[in-house]
Amino acid sequence: MDIKKIIQDNLKVGQTLKNWTPLNGYKWRNDIIITKIDSKSIDFEAPNPKKPEPTKVSVPYSAIIQIYEIWEDIKSQKIKHSEYAHSNEKPNYFTRYCLDVLKELDNLNLI
Repeated sequence: MDIKKIIQDNLKVGQTLKNWTPLNGYKWRNDIIITKIDSKSIDFEAPNPKKPEPTKVSVPYSAIIQIYEIWEDIKSQKIKHSEYAHSNEKPNYFTRYCLDVLKELDNLNLI
């Protein structure tokens, strides 16, 4: 499955994604907004409780693909967050955004 194509075909700039974690479900008031989708990455703005301006992040598709490859195990909580986010072998510093993207696509029955 070409997750990059699915994202580019189904998510839109300006779209709001709800913050989701396998352990706690949806988190209130932590939504992210897609600000750009291009051939290399997806850009987001997220609320920053410590600053008046939002945090801006560019997430490479490789980070989303890394999480997508273990998506079913993440949803079922077979693996812990520390195992896929803070792995010494392949750390992923964008898990929050990856999870939100994948949960949205999952809700739309696209993955």
